[in-house]
Amino acid sequence: MEGLSGVRSELIAKLKREVQDRTYKVKSQEIADKITQKLREEEAYTSSLRKNRWTA
Repeated sequence: MEGLSGVRSELIAKLKREVQDRTYKVKSQEIADKITQKLREEEAYTSSLRKNRWTA
């Protein structure tokens, strides 16, 4: 577990440096686009399942 805590500490330190240096940017538009794309893909998949449903 000690190794994980060291990695975690390094990542936290790196993030703090990036925030302090203002090099960290949240890519909100990119994240929103990915979420929208995923929702569209899921809707298309669900629609195709409904269209191709077997009836007995």
